[in-house]
Amino acid sequence: PALIASADEAYFIGQHLDQYNHASRSAFDYYQRGLELDSGDYRCNLALATLEYNRANFEQAIAYADSALTRAHRLNINPQCGKASLIRGCAYERLGNVEQAYEDFYRATWSGNGKEGGFYGLARISSRQKKYQQALTFTENSLTCNGANYHTIALKALLLHKLGQSEQSLNYIDLQLASYPLNYALYYLRFTVTG
Repeated sequence: PALIASADEAYFIGQHLDQYNHASRSAFDYYQRGLELDSGDYRCNLALATLEYNRANFEQAIAYADSALTRAHRLNINPQCGKASLIRGCAYERLGNVEQAYEDFYRATWSGNGKEGGFYGLARISSRQKKYQQALTFTENSLTCNGANYHTIALKALLLHKLGQSEQSLNYIDLQLASYPLNYALYYLRFTVTG
C-alpha cells in the first residue's frame, strides 16, 4: 500500500480485496493508506466504518462514519449517499443510543442507497418501543425499496400479529413462503401465531 499515491487508487484496490475477501491481503490496509493521503476521504472512511462495524467495534465504526459525514456535510447537508448515516445508526443502535440511531436512520432514508436499511432500522426501534403501527409503516416503506428482504418480511408478519391481525399475519406468511420457502423466520412465526 505504501507505493499508492492517491486515495482514489487505494479505495478501489481495497474495494476489490474486500469484495473478493482476498486471502493474503487486507482491504483494511488500503483504506488506511487512502486516509493517510486524504484523511477525510468519504469512501475510505465509510469502508473502514463498515469493516469495524462487522468486527463489532462499534465506537470505531462511529468515528469513521463521523469522518465520512464531516466531509459529505461540508458541501451538502443531505448527501446523495446515505450509507455513512446508516452504518452509524446501526452502530449507535448496538450501543443502545436509540435517539441518535433513530436520527441517523431517518437521515439514511433521504438517499436511495440508504432508504431500505434506514426504514428497517426505524422499524426495529419502533418495535422495541412497542409502537407497532408506526413500525409497520416503516416496515412497509422498507419493503417498497426491497420486497425480498427476509428480515423485513418477517418483521411485517410479526407486527401484524402484534397489532391483533393474526389472520392477516398468517395469510401474509403463507403468501411470502410461496415465494421465499427458505425464510426460516416465517416458519417460526407461523408456529408462534397459531400457538
